[in-house]
Amino acid sequence: MDSLKAPSLSSLISGTDRGSSDSLLGSINLDLDDIDDDLSLPPTGELPSLDTVMNEIDSDVDIDSINNLVPDNRKFSQTPTSSFQEEKQQHQTGSILRHLIFQGVTSQIGSAADRIEAGFASAMCVSRMIAIGTSHGFILAFDAAQTLKWCCQEGQKKQQGAVSSLSFNLDDTRLLAGFSRGAILMINTLTGDVLRILTESISPNAGVLTIKWTSRPTLALSLDSGGSVWSLSFTRRMGIRGCDSRCLFSGARGEVCTFEPLIVNDESHPFQNNYTLVALATLSKFFILMIRPRLKVIKYHMLNGPPDSLPLLSWQMVLIQSADTSRSVDPVLATGRANSLYFHQVTYHNGRINVTFLRHITLGYNLLSLHWLGPKNIACIERNTEILHLIDVRTSRELESIDVSNFGIIYSSAQFKGIATGGNVSKALALAGTFACYSTIVSNDYNSTLYILGKRSLHGINARSWSDRLTYLTNKKQWNEAFDLAIDAYKSTTEKPRRHVITKERILQLFDDYLNGTTRSPELCLESAIRCLIEIDRTDLLWQELWDRLYSQETYLNLITQHILNDDLSLISPTISQALLDYWSKVSIEKLEAIILKLEWQCLDLHQALNFVKNFQLYKALMHLNTKALNDYAASLVELIPLINEHTEFGDRSLGNNILVYISSCLAGRGYPSGKIPEGMVSNVKHEIMRILTAVHSMNASDNEPTYPFLRELLKFDTRETLNVLSLAFMEKEFSTELGLSQRQRIINILLEIINTEEDDDNSMKFGILCNFMSQQITTQNLPDSASFLTQIINYITSDDHIPINSRQHIEKEQTFLNLLEANALCGRFTFEEMLEIAMRTKCYTVARFILEKLKRYEKIIECFVLSNNSYELFRYIMEYKNVDERKIYQQVLEHFQSILEMNCEKISKFVIEYYPICISQFLQKVMSIPKLHYLFLQALISNGTISLDISEHDKYLSLMANYNPENILEFLQNQNHSYDVEKALTLCEEKNLSNAMIYLYEKKGDHKRAFSLAMDLLKESPESVAESQALKVCSLCVRISNGLNDAERESYWFELIEAVLSRNNLSSIVKQVLHLSSSYVDLTKLVQLIMRNDNQGSAKNFGDIKHILIGMLTNFEYESLLLKTTQNILGKDLHNKLLKEKQSAEAGIYCKFLKCFLCKRKLSDLVISNSNSSKTDTNETDQIIIFSICGHSIHQSCLEKSLKNKNDDKLNEKDDEIYDKNLNSIKCNACGVIIREVDSIYLNKTNCKLISNDKSDVMELKLKAPARVGLSIQN
Repeated sequence: MDSLKAPSLSSLISGTDRGSSDSLLGSINLDLDDIDDDLSLPPTGELPSLDTVMNEIDSDVDIDSINNLVPDNRKFSQTPTSSFQEEKQQHQTGSILRHLIFQGVTSQIGSAADRIEAGFASAMCVSRMIAIGTSHGFILAFDAAQTLKWCCQEGQKKQQGAVSSLSFNLDDTRLLAGFSRGAILMINTLTGDVLRILTESISPNAGVLTIKWTSRPTLALSLDSGGSVWSLSFTRRMGIRGCDSRCLFSGARGEVCTFEPLIVNDESHPFQNNYTLVALATLSKFFILMIRPRLKVIKYHMLNGPPDSLPLLSWQMVLIQSADTSRSVDPVLATGRANSLYFHQVTYHNGRINVTFLRHITLGYNLLSLHWLGPKNIACIERNTEILHLIDVRTSRELESIDVSNFGIIYSSAQFKGIATGGNVSKALALAGTFACYSTIVSNDYNSTLYILGKRSLHGINARSWSDRLTYLTNKKQWNEAFDLAIDAYKSTTEKPRRHVITKERILQLFDDYLNGTTRSPELCLESAIRCLIEIDRTDLLWQELWDRLYSQETYLNLITQHILNDDLSLISPTISQALLDYWSKVSIEKLEAIILKLEWQCLDLHQALNFVKNFQLYKALMHLNTKALNDYAASLVELIPLINEHTEFGDRSLGNNILVYISSCLAGRGYPSGKIPEGMVSNVKHEIMRILTAVHSMNASDNEPTYPFLRELLKFDTRETLNVLSLAFMEKEFSTELGLSQRQRIINILLEIINTEEDDDNSMKFGILCNFMSQQITTQNLPDSASFLTQIINYITSDDHIPINSRQHIEKEQTFLNLLEANALCGRFTFEEMLEIAMRTKCYTVARFILEKLKRYEKIIECFVLSNNSYELFRYIMEYKNVDERKIYQQVLEHFQSILEMNCEKISKFVIEYYPICISQFLQKVMSIPKLHYLFLQALISNGTISLDISEHDKYLSLMANYNPENILEFLQNQNHSYDVEKALTLCEEKNLSNAMIYLYEKKGDHKRAFSLAMDLLKESPESVAESQALKVCSLCVRISNGLNDAERESYWFELIEAVLSRNNLSSIVKQVLHLSSSYVDLTKLVQLIMRNDNQGSAKNFGDIKHILIGMLTNFEYESLLLKTTQNILGKDLHNKLLKEKQSAEAGIYCKFLKCFLCKRKLSDLVISNSNSSKTDTNETDQIIIFSICGHSIHQSCLEKSLKNKNDDKLNEKDDEIYDKNLNSIKCNACGVIIREVDSIYLNKTNCKLISNDKSDVMELKLKAPARVGLSIQN
């Protein structure tokens, strides 16, 4: 046994060959299926190992599932251990995700932490091997069987801090390890020897955050804590190993948080050999960078998110189908930050690399980690709750989730904060790195597994295959989920025959497991099992295994019935069908008939079925069985037609309707109730049906039986529908031959004979329907227009004896007339004038319009519309021909305007307003004699608003409104767009006693006293229900008229209103509101006195009753006083600030560009000198210089005055180049066009200008103090 032991960690460190109980035994393969979960006792004398205990209590974490992850078919083994047993929490998963615990690695991590002080796990990488780095610089390497191969202590010896990142190369022969203090080691994975120690390959005083190999065997990339990315090119010259380090991306331009090289495991792919691509992500964006053959940025995209979230990157090769149905395997980059997830496809075509945006998903949580689990699914770990969500990339649907918060995820926040290097990192990177786990949550492309590193454990999450999911659900006895999953997989493989067959075989195996697992409860999940067998077309199993083992057949029969009614089953076992019919005959007759109609007759017991349909009078099922099973299409008619009227008397018309549908289907060659009649029997079936219908007598006819009993019964049941069935039958090819035409004529003769011999009240209606039917046949040339037929039809449409009793019959009569006209069947017998007279006499106005169109007598067409009261067709006709003068639309509309207005006032008014606005007076004159129509038309005109009417028309409308709609008069009067005579309106309102309208008119007239008096009378007389609203109306009236009254009148009105309000207890709720409004118009002292002395009905007997009113008044006064004071302060400060700005602007110095007047071109001092010499004694005479502060030009005021005198005053106001505008008091500079208005400036005292002469120089200086910026006058 010692030879089978793998070396322990302590033996590797000490260099001895001594084995350890912590080693992994490769000779033991423990299958959990052999373990009895109910009673698991360890062997006598042997203590249970930690692995054994953990595997026994967690049925979801099994050795076989871990073995499936090994790429080289080596099995993980279980090793007994004497280490301290820890309590393990189970993590419940669904059928998709599988949780694995790598016991061998976990035990060795704990052993290293306890025995050699290696520290907790800090980083890992997984390929065909597993490498674990610790916080004390140790590196543990395991093979695929979790056997510890070697332990590297070089980082611990060099005091390089924790292992921050690990990476295997493509062939797993080299391992790169990065440390938190900046060192990088290259290790031989076979022996554990350190090949290279790099201490100066990244930025000084920085640690390694991430290190990874690229697709090139000698090129790796490293990311330091300064946010810089370095390329490490490994060399070997003359047997000496070296490394060339080069900065690819400096952290000074933006700190890179992570990167992910693209590695394609396909030698034929261009990205594997010719190109080296890497994705980099900063806190604001991500890049796709090409390193080889030349450095180039291919794509960048913004990544927004909160400052404490890191960007995430993950590559995956995905099979993508383009819009042109072409398929390609291209790398897809998933990038995420916060709650946003982006997908980009990288393609290579004709020597160019393109990046295509595929999809953006917004999640409901912030991301902690992002990794692909196969080409279809992606695993997202939620940051706050540490819940892993499995998302289907194509549908963006979450498939399953698992809580991983108990795994003890290791965060690399210490490395991102640079604790090992003295905190030499930026605040942004330190904040974002709080939840960094780039090196502790990794995925393995070889087995699509997500590895999660805890402090003392290693966990794995992967997705089960479809077959494994079925096995898992079967073991869990979750049969419904298992069958649903099986059905989905079976449907998805319909286009892949080989996989379809394999899937079907696996489903049959699942069904066997179901039978074996539900022997004690055979009805468990029965519905899912039946649905699955129907889906895979193995219904034979339904009648054998399932049926035979049931204790109660009721549930089974209900489920089978549901599938039959849904058309999933049409052929079942005869045994089941007998039980099914027998069961439903006792439960539901309707479902019994539906089952018989849905099932194939071959699976039925015909004797049983026929007995049921006859005993329960299931006539629809009887017709189905006679036709499908017995091929007898006549028996049903012979047996059932005599029963139609018997059922109709009891209100049941279903039998007659079913027989008509049956006849129509048979005559059209269709089966009943579905399907088709066999082609060889179609003609015989049609002949047999017509033979039965036209039979003179039935087989067992009595002496008093009338002729044609079957057709007579159908006509008696429903004449119209029976003739419709015959009309459809006449369209078949059998009735198109010469024999068929004679058969048609014979059938119509029979119909005429039947109807003419009937002596009931509905005979006239039936004859009209038959005439319409015959006219249709004549129109479609399916019946010769024989004289006998035509004479009877003409007698029907021209005789007054056949008066239709309802609108439908009248329409049918008109349609009969039209059919004959369209077929020109009446031209030989009547002229158009005679036919027009007949149409008008029989009120067939549709026919009359048709004839008028033929005769081109358009002036009578609208009259026909009016007589037929067909407003829809009338307005359609008017709108269609409104611009055709030949139709004379205007004349006809004017002539029949009253009738049209009665039909639809709104439409005809809009039409007249839009197309004949200048003729409004003529239309008004037309309806003047009818007050109601006059009112409606005026109402439409006024409400439209585009037609201006005279005051007289408004007065007339007002008088009409008083008769028909008096409640709207006030609204009409208050509309500012309406013009009317106030006196006439007031007189009308007084006659009709319309008080509210009178109040408004008095107020509008200016008679405030009468308006207020009338309003108060209404208030005093108003009941309690409307007293409050009336009081508020009076209050509003007082507010409106207060500004036009003197103080005495104003107080009189308000005090009278207040007394009326206070006198009524039911108005106490609005007292405060009335007092508040009145306080703005009356003396408050008098108001308080009024309230205090008012004691009507005890409303204000003491101060306590009105205390809240007075307090409210005082509070309002205090508030308004404070508001006024605040407003004054704000206004004062604003004026002061404005004055201060203007003063500062006026005191600011200005410059003068030129010392010459731009009008006279002389120096500014010349005029000053001459004036000073000539008028020393005249102190009143002054000379001024005007300087424009904006442009710096100067001018003599005398030059300006001379210029103004030379110009005409009229032209000065018109020309654009004026210098001085008297109206605006502004000055314009001629040199540059600047205009300055004096009203916008503040003038200070004018300063004196003193001339200082210099004998030593000929230059005269004009020295000015700070002049005003606008329109400065300088006085000598």
